[in-house]
Amino acid sequence: MTGNSTSARTVTRVAALLEGLVFFVPVFVLGAAIEWPASLDFEPPKLLRLVAENESMTQLGYVVYLIYSLAFWPVIALFGWHALSRTDRRWTPSVIIALIAAGISAAMRSIGILRWLFPMPDLADRFVAASASSEPTDGMVAIFDALNSFGGAVGEVLGVGIFASIAVIAVSLALRTAGSTPVWVANLGVVAGVSLISSAVEIVGIDAGFLLTVSVTILQLWFLAVAFTLRPVEARS
Repeated sequence: MTGNSTSARTVTRVAALLEGLVFFVPVFVLGAAIEWPASLDFEPPKLLRLVAENESMTQLGYVVYLIYSLAFWPVIALFGWHALSRTDRRWTPSVIIALIAAGISAAMRSIGILRWLFPMPDLADRFVAASASSEPTDGMVAIFDALNSFGGAVGEVLGVGIFASIAVIAVSLALRTAGSTPVWVANLGVVAGVSLISSAVEIVGIDAGFLLTVSVTILQLWFLAVAFTLRPVEARS
């Protein structure tokens, strides 16, 4: 039993470490390719040209981002399971809420990311070709705006701003109750979750770019903190 508990703790810590670090891969790749995240505020013609000129790197960056987003659910699930394993393994409301919210978050974020893997590169190529031949591009810009608005609402507002925040707050409370991490780490998770919610102000038309950057940075620090401080199942506090 002790061996299994140690192995489970190791898996959870490694998963938290990877989730905390992998995010910086798409940040670096997309930053070099399309000046992300600043490019999210670029005018459509400028961004479409950047995507067309750096299509392979853009897709690579978003593939890694997709993997990171999909991994959010199993990582949160591991946190919840570790919290339960330190008590009596009875399902608690906070763990159940965390699992449901994390699953919805992963799905919503993936939908938002997929626009950059399929329709956007094709649209960018068509836009550049049309511009070179002096053909009208207004329709393509309108399509870009529509796809970007939809993808942003689903991925950033719903996926990150609402459901990821619920999942992080709920599992942080579960970890704190179980004594799975130091109190300050659990509290950092609550802060990360609350800061993610603040990025949902885009619903009322406020630019949340800066808030999203700050909140995601706090989130990554929380993943790393959990990785280095997660307590053994046998330990009680």
